[in-house]
Amino acid sequence: MEKVKYGIVLLLFAILNSSCSNNSTGTKSNNGDAGSLKVTITTEGPDSDDYDQNGYEFSIENHSQEVSTQDNFTIENLSVGNHTVELNNLAKNCELTNETPIEVEISSGNLTNLDLKIKCRGILRNKIIYIGNSFFEREIFTMDPDGNNKTVITDKAKRYEDLVFSPEGTKIAYTDEDGISIISSENNEPIYNFGGQNDHGPEFSPNGSIILYTSGVGDDSGSYLLSLEEGWPSSRLLSEIGNEYEVQITPTFSPNGEVVAFAARSRNQDPVEHDIYTTNINSNSSPTKLTSSGNNRNPLFTQDGNYIIYQSSISGSSQPDTDLKRINLNNKEITNLTNHEFN
Repeated sequence: MEKVKYGIVLLLFAILNSSCSNNSTGTKSNNGDAGSLKVTITTEGPDSDDYDQNGYEFSIENHSQEVSTQDNFTIENLSVGNHTVELNNLAKNCELTNETPIEVEISSGNLTNLDLKIKCRGILRNKIIYIGNSFFEREIFTMDPDGNNKTVITDKAKRYEDLVFSPEGTKIAYTDEDGISIISSENNEPIYNFGGQNDHGPEFSPNGSIILYTSGVGDDSGSYLLSLEEGWPSSRLLSEIGNEYEVQITPTFSPNGEVVAFAARSRNQDPVEHDIYTTNINSNSSPTKLTSSGNNRNPLFTQDGNYIIYQSSISGSSQPDTDLKRINLNNKEITNLTNHEFN
């Protein structure tokens, strides 16, 4: 009888020991085999103020969480197999240096390590950029808002014009006699140069991924788009209004970057007559003509994107006749904002 009891005690001990062993490892799930992933996130850059202080969003399988710019954490009970990892919500001046897509292999009962490295480019903050003279040569300078710390950032003594910042503050674009150049605002190193002496007026799209510019002189002027995404594809003509080649000038982006407004005329049109057009850069549809008479130029979108403000004058008039007008993009209604008060 004693032997039977002893055998029962041994059996119960074996069952309890097996149960405790499964719970202590934390590597098993109700759905079968599982493993863990330890993630280390490192963000580097010239200044921690350049990092996205809101952090990033990390996701794998059905799991996602907000993480900081310097972080480490472990995710338990991931199913065995290959998984794709994503890190989103990076600031525009920051990029993930890991090869993408990021694949990790989770094995049963094991801890997999993953290091994610983010590099942030420096941003030019609280600076004024301008064109001035250095030893009788024209150069590009930066200075503090109070006028101190004047620093020359070019040394080529060229005819610099059309200075613009990228929206995220990491690039500066300008024109000179050699075309359009883009340099880093962090170290002034060249990033890209394109075009020639007749290319001018660069403007970054709101997300910084496209440059809009004008190429040519007089009847050979056209508006072009250049993608700044990886690969640097060649420029393309913004749009064609009709069968005849048109002259396009003063293009500008809408606040959301999807629409461009520009002034244009056909080659056989009166050289001082231009109309305002808009076109969707992601569509093959024909541009929309918004004006029908006069010399209309220099369109600018309002901040809400609902209106375009532009200059308009009457051809052949001997009186100061240049006015500011506004187009309602919802109903195409045109309103005079000045009455020969602007010249």
